[in-house]
Amino acid sequence: TDLDAADSIRTALEAGLAPQVVPNRDPQVPAGRVSRSFPAAGVEVHVGDPVTLSVGTGSAMPAPEVQTLVGLTVIEALERLNKASIRTEIVRVKAKPGVFPGGDTVIAQFPAGPFPLGANGMKLFVSGR
Repeated sequence: TDLDAADSIRTALEAGLAPQVVPNRDPQVPAGRVSRSFPAAGVEVHVGDPVTLSVGTGSAMPAPEVQTLVGLTVIEALERLNKASIRTEIVRVKAKPGVFPGGDTVIAQFPAGPFPLGANGMKLFVSGR
């Protein structure tokens, strides 16, 4: 697939799917790129279904876990990230109504789990305007 992970997460959210990111530590897979998804592209899915994205970490070495921020308000998430000196980008997503909480709620993050933060810090995907 070799798609950008952040773009893939946004596309999944806009389609009403629940993206779950898992690390792929194969050094052949570039960091931040989707190497495969489940279900695979072209398979019929329904609104609210999970989609798992295998994303390259750029290294075979495990990285420290990043606490999940999903479900927090943007203010709460930013307070936690600022305390940890993690640079943050807010990505607003027009998520399907009724699938995710409304308002300024974090509905996905990247990186999530054992991914290196790298120079780009963290992206918070937020439902709302």
